[in-house]
Amino acid sequence: MKLYENIVIGNFLYALGFAVRARRPSGVTASAVSLLQQTPADTLLGDLLLEFPGVVRLIEFKAEDNRESKELGRHRKLSAGMSGKVDLQAVSREVHWYVETAPSTEHGVAARVVPYLDAFPREKAKRDRLETFIERLAREVAEERPRARADREAAYLQWVKRTQGDGMVGSGGLILVADANGTLHYAQLLDMLEMRLSHRQWIELHHERRDRELALERELGRRLERRQEKSFEGHTHGMSR
Repeated sequence: MKLYENIVIGNFLYALGFAVRARRPSGVTASAVSLLQQTPADTLLGDLLLEFPGVVRLIEFKAEDNRESKELGRHRKLSAGMSGKVDLQAVSREVHWYVETAPSTEHGVAARVVPYLDAFPREKAKRDRLETFIERLAREVAEERPRARADREAAYLQWVKRTQGDGMVGSGGLILVADANGTLHYAQLLDMLEMRLSHRQWIELHHERRDRELALERELGRRLERRQEKSFEGHTHGMSR
């Protein structure tokens, strides 16, 4: 059976959302999920960029039978650029991951999940359940970690972009906010790589934009009412004559 990468990514995102919600049945969760596969940002960054309060993950998905040399070239550039940079390597191993998947009669899908720096040369590492990686990530998201590493994470992603091209992604993103009742709202994220906002700031940003939208709707409503009143007055005046 052929297991395409986009099928794996779609199921990964669905399972991650389910797992995060299970660990946070109440309260508010703000997140930015950017599926970059087959976009210009795919070449510069990877397949999937996840941003939660205190947790950032850049993930590259590959099918086990995919033998494209492109990924080896990207890996060489990153590894060469981080040679001797211990701090940068530490950030990379936390943020940047490589997920290689294959069909499994026992588990549905088996996965080799390693930090991107350790993806090549490809060793015969033990394959694990993809659900294990999802559950671990969901636990970290539910912890609402402090943003102590946000600047270094942002700097790392900027560095990844520069090693793979001109460093210009040219795309914004969306913040998804779910309240305690499960109601969903979107807010614009002008810079897809903006990770320095705290959870509170993300929520405030969402509410500010919602307030502006509501104010604009009210103003448009008032203008429409004034037009209708003027039209009615003009019609009444014409009839009286």
